[in-house]
Amino acid sequence: MFLLYFRSGSFKALREAVRASEFYAERIDAQGFFTLAPGDTKYAYNEALAYVLWTTGDGMRLAQIAAVAAAQQSFDHAWTPSLGFWTERHAAFKLLGNVVAYEVLGDALYRDRIEAILASYRNQQDGAGQRVAADRIDGALYHTGLQHDEAGIGWTTSLGASSWMSVLLLDAAVRAYASAEDAATAGFVRRLGRFLGSTLVAVGNPYGSTPTTLPAPLYVVLETGGSASELNQGEHEHALNVAAGMAWGVYFAELAGASDPTLRARVTALYATYDDGVNFWIRPTAPPLNTAFRVAPWRKWGWEHRTSDGIGFALQLGSSATSLFSDGFEAR
Repeated sequence: MFLLYFRSGSFKALREAVRASEFYAERIDAQGFFTLAPGDTKYAYNEALAYVLWTTGDGMRLAQIAAVAAAQQSFDHAWTPSLGFWTERHAAFKLLGNVVAYEVLGDALYRDRIEAILASYRNQQDGAGQRVAADRIDGALYHTGLQHDEAGIGWTTSLGASSWMSVLLLDAAVRAYASAEDAATAGFVRRLGRFLGSTLVAVGNPYGSTPTTLPAPLYVVLETGGSASELNQGEHEHALNVAAGMAWGVYFAELAGASDPTLRARVTALYATYDDGVNFWIRPTAPPLNTAFRVAPWRKWGWEHRTSDGIGFALQLGSSATSLFSDGFEAR
């Protein structure tokens, strides 16, 4: 909702964003966790609290911004094969919590944490000291299905990575780059964006429109390629956020003077999937008891739009590709 306000200037959107943030802030405990999910760092956020400060001048939540960053310290971000639990989502929110705290408070403590976290993620991306296969699909932060809590659906001890959760991590890294503008973080984002491009497959169009197949990201890709489960048939509803993550890969490739026309074309193709989907969910002639603008499930609003606000900006740098994705998807 804050991003809607930033892009539109709508006071209604700002009001709703502030009210929702206050509802959330009133449910942050003394340790910085959300009281409806105590101890779970994937629900510990301080980003919206910073937006309240910057849009309204209300600094009453400064202590909570620091508390959330402290709560995130309970997640062990440094991956090893023996680690009990690890996901890109948890890793992302630990980085984001400290980045936001640094943006607002400016303490060296948060800067040092950010640098250490990013160094650990780069090590994992590089193969974690040869713990990941050398012939892996590059760019992802691989971990086991058991660590991801996905036992029973075809991904257990194998190493894999999630497409849409990787977007959360990429988004946090882009925000960290905005403070430091360092080449190491730029390279990290570029490689992670390329990984996202490798997750696309051509699957049946679930929206009943043409064409009959659409590109969609796989939920999980194993280190040597392929789907982790028979249930992993393409995530059309994650088209916008994954396309936005890929767009940042394009941006940092252009920034490094190494344009990636294939990745740029894949962004365009995946955005077309989102366009098909969003039109499917809009029904202007819906009866009064139904809604013309459907969001199902409700949390989709967050996963689609929170990380995708920069897609247009990211694609403005360079114009080395103009055609749609034509080099073929893996058939599913």
